[in-house]
Amino acid sequence: CCVPFGAFNITANAATSGTTGDCTWSLDGTVLTISGNGKMADYWNGGDKAPWGTSITQVIFEDGITRIGEYSFYDCTLIESITIPQSVTHIGASAFLGCSSLQNVEIGNGVTNIEKSAFCRCTSLKTVTLPDSLTTLSYNMFEDCYNLKKVKLGNAVKTIGKAAFYDCYE
Repeated sequence: CCVPFGAFNITANAATSGTTGDCTWSLDGTVLTISGNGKMADYWNGGDKAPWGTSITQVIFEDGITRIGEYSFYDCTLIESITIPQSVTHIGASAFLGCSSLQNVEIGNGVTNIEKSAFCRCTSLKTVTLPDSLTTLSYNMFEDCYNLKKVKLGNAVKTIGKAAFYDCYE
């Protein structure tokens, strides 16, 4: 009638695929691929966390993604480089907040809106290429990016928001 305590090992397996808004995601080891057509879901700091976790080392955004959700990659401290395709038009608030190993970001020419704190606390960030389609650098966009050395601005930038480069020492 009784089973000895410790006779079974129960392991919770993290999901390796699913949906995020209008898109799908799959995780192969530590490489995350976001595919489909449309917007990713928003996630919240202190609330619903992204289902792929924070141990990813690489993100592949396939063409067709139009919006990167808020807090999607919050504290993903192992990502070193991001390339955002031209199909993306919008990057949500704090999307890459705290990606402390992120060194290089290339943003496709389709992006017209990057919300506040999108790259805040990316302390290893060295190089960013912003598209010609972007007109405004939002509030706190690169705050605490201590090692940011090169920002290539697009031709259409007209407004630099308050504290966009706060605590950028280089």
